Amino acid sequence: MLRNLSYRYDGATDRWHELAPIPGPGRLFAAVAQVGEELFLVGGYPALSVVHRYDPAHNRWQAGPPLHQGRHSFGLARTPGGELYAVGGAVGDEGLASVERLVAGVWQLMPALQLPYRNGVGAAYVDGAVVAVGGAGSQGGSELLAVDPAFCRSRFSVDASVAGTGKPLLYTIQLQGNTVALPDARLHNRLPPATRFVGFVDNALNARYDATSHAIDWQGALAAHATPPAIRYQLTSDPRELTTGDRLTNTVTFAHGAALTFTRQTPVALLSTDLANSYKAVDQSRVRSGALLTYTIAIQGESYVSNTVTVRDPLPPLLTYVPDSLRYIGGRGGYDVATRSIWWEGSTATTGAPFANVQDRYLWGDNRTDFTGIGGGPVGGGAAGSFAVPYQWLSIQESGTVIGNGDDVYFCELPIGFAFPFYGKNETTFCVSTNGFLSFDPLGDAGDTTPLCPLPDRNGNRGMIAAIWDDLVVGDAIYYQTFGSAPHRSLVVQWQDVHRFGALTAQSANFQLVLMED
Repeated sequence: MLRNLSYRYDGATDRWHELAPIPGPGRLFAAVAQVGEELFLVGGYPALSVVHRYDPAHNRWQAGPPLHQGRHSFGLARTPGGELYAVGGAVGDEGLASVERLVAGVWQLMPALQLPYRNGVGAAYVDGAVVAVGGAGSQGGSELLAVDPAFCRSRFSVDASVAGTGKPLLYTIQLQGNTVALPDARLHNRLPPATRFVGFVDNALNARYDATSHAIDWQGALAAHATPPAIRYQLTSDPRELTTGDRLTNTVTFAHGAALTFTRQTPVALLSTDLANSYKAVDQSRVRSGALLTYTIAIQGESYVSNTVTVRDPLPPLLTYVPDSLRYIGGRGGYDVATRSIWWEGSTATTGAPFANVQDRYLWGDNRTDFTGIGGGPVGGGAAGSFAVPYQWLSIQESGTVIGNGDDVYFCELPIGFAFPFYGKNETTFCVSTNGFLSFDPLGDAGDTTPLCPLPDRNGNRGMIAAIWDDLVVGDAIYYQTFGSAPHRSLVVQWQDVHRFGALTAQSANFQLVLMED
């Protein structure tokens, strides 16, 4: 028999004292957390969404804001700021991966757990993050959701993932304070070999560069919740030692005290300017003595990096340069009398904004881990037969904004609801096609129905994310909706009642694509 009784333990007398009864019938597998002077009793079996608050000063229970999703056997964590996080749990016997946050009296949906079916999960606030541990189906894994500033989220970045050899690279070190003051924070940045330190661009923290060790060091105190000015500096690679295809990896070690140490790395792929299609031509193959010859030097090739190009063209002994006859577009050039040479210096233009995958590990979200990738072994690193990136369906057919339907239709200027980082650019609007893909190219092709791999392809849409990419027809509609609050918002795009063009079947599919702010 379930009871709705509540008790208080008095440590001084080693006795339990009965308190006001909990409203309603008794409940199983609910969660309790203290916020301020009050106790919050949340959820319960089989899928209760009710919340009650207990006021010990007046020995009184009163109703609180209900959960979006009723649940039992879940984790309930409180942050120092008084926010509550309801994590995982179950509905009946079915595990949950969803997460909700109570702030200012309202429960908000948060990013779901990566591992699904966490029935019986434990949750706690640790150093700026809500940590989920254990639970049925979790395979012993733990996850964390960053909710407050933390020193371990100090960042190290570079302004390009691809660069020309010898070109300056701008590095940024951004320290992040903890929820408490750190009196002995440190960083050590041993610069890569075959590089030259150009100088600091921003250095309000007075970091030091030591030429002997070829390293940057800083040590000092970080106030609680502090985000001090960034340290920025430039570095160039030595083109005599580093060439096309080399990877320039720069590493920073952050530390506090004797116990906390972690590193951050920034790899850059180095490329040289491709001048393979350059040529020199003359307008005549045979001439009489004293006749004019016109020479043309074309500097061309497919290049993904802008770089400085130098041309030196010594004249043959029997030729004489005609004064003021040199013509060129861009750069600077002339005739050197001492060496009897035509010279020119300028920069090549890139064919487009380059991006290179300089990471060592791919994560395949739409393949099972029993799929074997290049090099052998399951893709994603999980157990065989499991999904590398677990996904939880969140239907927005009733709550989302209707975009439209049809065949070969392309909808644009749709708000994401937050700045979504995509290959070095923050996108705030998106386009979506009835052919199953999302794009950030407003001039894209609505009828793009043929998957072209590898991406990107110069003949297809630029900046795209494909869900199910084919020649499709949307019968119901495409919907979109943004959830959560900064910095943990997410955009859900849902294709509803979709079939292949010309398919001789009434069967259709529904699928989603989710963009995460973090």
